[in-house]
Amino acid sequence: MVPNGRLDEGGMVNQASTPIFATTAEYAAHRGCDASLIRRWKAEGKLVVHDDGRIVVHATDAALKATLHPSRGGKRTAGQSAEAKNVGGAARAARGDARIDFGEEAAREKRAKADSAELDLAERAGLLVSTQTVRRNVRGLAVAAREALLGLPGRVSAELVALTDASAIEAVLLAELQLLCAQMAMAASHVDGSEANQ
Repeated sequence: MVPNGRLDEGGMVNQASTPIFATTAEYAAHRGCDASLIRRWKAEGKLVVHDDGRIVVHATDAALKATLHPSRGGKRTAGQSAEAKNVGGAARAARGDARIDFGEEAAREKRAKADSAELDLAERAGLLVSTQTVRRNVRGLAVAAREALLGLPGRVSAELVALTDASAIEAVLLAELQLLCAQMAMAASHVDGSEANQ
C-alpha cells in the first residue's frame, strides 16, 4: 500500500518509504489526486506500468515530474525547462531522457500506420491469417483425426479376425493408417485454401 505522504516541492516523495508498485487507486492517493486522472494518464501512456498493470511508482514519479505542467502535478519549481512542458514520453523520461523529439514521434506514428496498412493488405491478399482462424481450424483437424483413429478398430476388426499371419495383420493396419493420413492431408489442404480465401 502506498503511504499517504505528500509530494515534496519537486513533485516526488521519500523513496525510502514508498513501495515499487501501486494500483491506480493507491497511486492516486500517493499523488493526492483523483483516480480518474491517473486512469486518463495511464491511457495516454504517461505512466510507467508493469506487465501486471500496476504502476511503477518511482519511474512514474520521475516521468510525470519531467513532463507535466506544475498545475497538473508536475515539477513546481520556478524555471520550467522546455522538456518539462511537454506531455507524454513517460517511458523515455523513466530512462533519463525527458526531451521529446516531436519529429521523431510523428515519423514513428507514420511508420506504425504504414505497417498496419501493410498487414491489412497482406491479410486481404490471403498472405496472413488471424490466429483465431488458425486455432479454430487446427482444433477442427484434431477432432477429425481423433474420430478417425477411434473408428479404426471398428473398420478393421472383421477383416483382422480371420487373419493369423502377423505380416498380413500389419499390412491391413498399415493400409488403413495410410488412408487416414491421406484423408487428413487432404483436409489440411482444404483448410489452407479456405484460410487464403478469407
